[in-house]
Amino acid sequence: MKRTLVLTVILSQLPILMFAHGSHGSGFIAGFTHPILGLDHSLAIIGIGTSSYFMDSKRWYLYPLSFLIMMVIGGVLGIDQEASLIIEKVIALSVIVIGMVHLKKAGSGSFLLIVIMAIFGFFHGYAHGVEMHEMTTVLKYVSGFSVGTVLLSVSGFLLSKKFESSSNSEIYSKVLAGFLMGAGFVFLWP
Repeated sequence: MKRTLVLTVILSQLPILMFAHGSHGSGFIAGFTHPILGLDHSLAIIGIGTSSYFMDSKRWYLYPLSFLIMMVIGGVLGIDQEASLIIEKVIALSVIVIGMVHLKKAGSGSFLLIVIMAIFGFFHGYAHGVEMHEMTTVLKYVSGFSVGTVLLSVSGFLLSKKFESSSNSEIYSKVLAGFLMGAGFVFLWP
């Protein structure tokens, strides 16, 4: 019964998730909802949380933190700029790469992966900045998408901890990696 209720709630939100970009309120709420309701953003950020835990459970936060810092920089630089198809393609690519990293469980504490996450963070942030409503203050908007990103990262971390304690953790990990890569390829389509 409980699982049915949870599944029903999740499925009822799918139409909202499909409208990832665009106005979801103003100020803090607009910033907060962008990464959460944007399926491309939420999958990438949750994927960073899950894969970073499996790569380095003690310093897992370095990967989402590098993503967050560059996302804020990209967000500020993206304000009042034109939307670009290249930005959306890099965001889609980030979901694929994060799925691949999750599948391979690439080397613990890899500086290269931290840099890659930071680069992806910049593009995700730039997209947030481009879509900021002109009536929204920068501080409220950036604070909103920063808090949303932290919540998604921590959710990924907690999801990994839950998976790790399961006897099927390897299966869950591969399914999640496959889902991320598959979704990323779908996002690449025009």
